[in-house]
Amino acid sequence: MPIAGDDAAAKTVVAGLINSLGYDTYDVGPLAESRRFAPGTPAQLAYLDPDGMFTALGRPAGVAELAALLDEVK
Repeated sequence: MPIAGDDAAAKTVVAGLINSLGYDTYDVGPLAESRRFAPGTPAQLAYLDPDGMFTALGRPAGVAELAALLDEVK
């Protein structure tokens, strides 16, 4: 799950919470970079299976896949 923020300590706390729930976090950087995973971007839609969207359940994106999708939005 991507996270972004300007407060390093707050991001550490949030990452710990997300990790405790069983998800991986990916620190995108400062809050201004959160636009890279805004609604409609490839990273925000990473869990969807576009080919079988209505027949198969979504799946979580791994850290490497998420990083690649985030790099698509510069």
